[in-house]
Amino acid sequence: MKRILFISTSVPPHFESQTIRNAFFIKALSDNGYQIEIITSPASKEDDSLRDIIANCKYNLTLIPPPWYPKFIQLVTNKLPNIYGKIIGYLANLLLVPDLFNGWSKKIMHSNLVHEKAKWSDIIISSSGSYEAHLAASKLSSKYQKCFVAELGDPWAKNPIWPESFLIKRIANSHLEKKSLSNADLITFTTKQTTNSYKKTYTNTVIETIPMGFSRAEFPLPSTSPKNIELNKVTYVGVAYKGSRDITPLIIAINDFEFSNLTLNVYGYTSQFFDRYVKENLIDSVHFHGPVSYERSVDILRKPSLLIILGNDGKLQIPGKVYMYLATTNPILYLGREEKVDDPTWAFLSEFEGVFYANASDRDDIQKTISEINSNWQIACQNSYIRAAGKNLAKYEWTEVSNRFASLVEKTFQAKRLSNEN
Repeated sequence: MKRILFISTSVPPHFESQTIRNAFFIKALSDNGYQIEIITSPASKEDDSLRDIIANCKYNLTLIPPPWYPKFIQLVTNKLPNIYGKIIGYLANLLLVPDLFNGWSKKIMHSNLVHEKAKWSDIIISSSGSYEAHLAASKLSSKYQKCFVAELGDPWAKNPIWPESFLIKRIANSHLEKKSLSNADLITFTTKQTTNSYKKTYTNTVIETIPMGFSRAEFPLPSTSPKNIELNKVTYVGVAYKGSRDITPLIIAINDFEFSNLTLNVYGYTSQFFDRYVKENLIDSVHFHGPVSYERSVDILRKPSLLIILGNDGKLQIPGKVYMYLATTNPILYLGREEKVDDPTWAFLSEFEGVFYANASDRDDIQKTISEINSNWQIACQNSYIRAAGKNLAKYEWTEVSNRFASLVEKTFQAKRLSNEN
């Protein structure tokens, strides 16, 4: 039985989206016979429904305390007025590299127990969350000559989203990225666009695309197309901020819509600006519900509704929840932030039925598109059922995606072993 040391700040029960991906990877590796040791930090916020994904897996968990900043900012927010925490948080996001877990890799390297586990392992896998996981895995794999797999998911130094796009931070992260990934045996990303970009930088490293996915067990298909009589609810599950993923045009479009019974329900972390905007403008058709568990988000997406996907800035990434949205039998409205021709999310979504496009910053375009969807609501619902049942989507089931990852890990290990023997 081969042994894996898995290092990440995003494993169950950590309450964040990357945990979903890592949980299914851990499950696939365990199902394929790997013995797994996980190195992570204590969870600041837990989601027990994420534990369920790996409930039947065999693994050991070692907790390495968080570095100085998470504890410091918690102290500040508890003792000082809110404005101080906001200022410090803003500056920390810009200046701490690689991210807010600055220094965690040093704590890992100072742990004798981690070194024992690294010597015991055959393969070391690092996965985002924090990029500090990759720094630690790189050092450990070099020290003990182990196979090193860096599961980045999204780009690191090439990330176009603030605060990673801040020039000083981008320069510093470029240095750390090159230092860490140059000795990786395998690097994986979620999109072919990111993969192709990084292949130009790391020409001697195997780089592969492993997309996000969905679980058919969580999104079972009804025996026939659902009879959704009318469009009266719009749903968004995800984060939204004024500077990035701005939903103000969507709010205005919903509020000014031609029929009054349409509501927008938003689930996830959102800027306080949106809540204030809704209250100040006496908008009663928009409701904010705050963050919800993974299990609850699945339940929300399954209910009849027009689902909203907000596009990312940049030309490399696809929002992770896209695949879960596609697995529902609900029509989808994608609000793009890039030109269609340059948008990787739209390039992917446009292959499927029951998906519509509008410009994220154009409230008139949003309103017009929703009106067109409403006029053909039954057809949109039927096409969404066809999409969810289609073979084109089946290849993105987590069982397929995560087993491909496990297969790549095994292939990389065998190639490393042969190379060492020669």
